[in-house]
Amino acid sequence: MAMSARWLVGGIRVLLLLLASGAVAAAFVLGPLSFDPASRGRAQGGAVTRISIRYVCPMHPEVTSEGPGICPICRMELEAAEKAGNGGKSEGRALENLARHDVYDVARVLPVPPDVREWRAPAWMEEGGRISAVFYDDQIEAMGETPEGVFSAANAPDVKIAVRRTAGARVRWDRATSRVQFEVVKGGGVDKAVGWIEVARKEHEALMVPASAVLRSPEGPYVLMAGEGAFEKRPIEIGEIFAKAGLAVVRSGLRADERVVSHAAFFIDAERKMSERTEKREAAR
Repeated sequence: MAMSARWLVGGIRVLLLLLASGAVAAAFVLGPLSFDPASRGRAQGGAVTRISIRYVCPMHPEVTSEGPGICPICRMELEAAEKAGNGGKSEGRALENLARHDVYDVARVLPVPPDVREWRAPAWMEEGGRISAVFYDDQIEAMGETPEGVFSAANAPDVKIAVRRTAGARVRWDRATSRVQFEVVKGGGVDKAVGWIEVARKEHEALMVPASAVLRSPEGPYVLMAGEGAFEKRPIEIGEIFAKAGLAVVRSGLRADERVVSHAAFFIDAERKMSERTEKREAAR
């Protein structure tokens, strides 16, 4: 029994020696271990296991890739992680990257989209037979002094009341709209109702930017402009927004052919705000 155990142990030792010899021979044939400083891995036989350099978005460091590509959020070109350094939160580098991509658009004077034939605005009846409605300011300017329209009550949509805008002054409602009054021309039978007024659209042109370029704050709407090494916030006054066409009317604050950030403007603005807060904290130290 003891002799069998000794033979078993000896056999295992021989097997281990054979395996070790085979490994040395394989290493000799395939070549010595090698290491590529550009990678972060080792392999045998010169066939280096390369761990690809990770690429990162200069604006969104959470977006990474094993190779070059485009950020799905802001459509910017990914940079090598070593080049991005601190995660790419540099506005200067972001500006350089943006300059290589079509993320800007220009303000243009364009005809209003023809797919909408009427201006439709919320309206309500007031004392004395007058009807108030809230229209965009650029609509009011384009419709003229006394346009005719149709009032439809929410509780009686089949009843159409012919109305005409009065010559009274408009009253500011918010930053983009104003309240105007209409008088009944024909029809009736509905008292103290709420609904909407539709007025025939008039062909006209307006200064427009992509709706995606318009950002909002408690102080009012604004767009981002490319400045010297940073993005500049430009307050604007807007009018009607054409959701289907993706356009917004700009009533003031921009000139035709001025360039604005129109792609990923929200995310770029968030990075801009973070940079400003960081600079303020560092300045307060």
